Amino acid sequence: QAKLFNTVLGICAYGSHVNATKAILNMMKDEGHVPDKKSYAAIFGGFANGGHIEEAIHSFIEMLDQGLHPDKHLTLSAMRQINKVNDIQLVYKFGKSVVQAQLVDPFVVYIIIDQLKLSIILLV
Repeated sequence: QAKLFNTVLGICAYGSHVNATKAILNMMKDEGHVPDKKSYAAIFGGFANGGHIEEAIHSFIEMLDQGLHPDKHLTLSAMRQINKVNDIQLVYKFGKSVVQAQLVDPFVVYIIIDQLKLSIILLV
């Protein structure tokens, strides 16, 4: 039954149905199926494949917050998506989360905002 939940989670995420995704996660918990790495990978993949990158990154961070460590392929996929995120605070939170989870070593994020002729350097 967890496999069915994970499939539905991915479909909801693909359609950017954030509230439905959260409701299904809560339903899983209520029925005794603790969301695992596969659940969060399905959510991340659904959001990312649906073009909802910021929601995908939020789900990745939530996975880490739950104490679940993704495999290297999912981590690499998330890192490849980060350049599409427009929210600087989310970029910083993502960087801080992956460093604290010891998935990567500390790194520097260099952001250029052409419209404002502004450069930002963040040490994560």
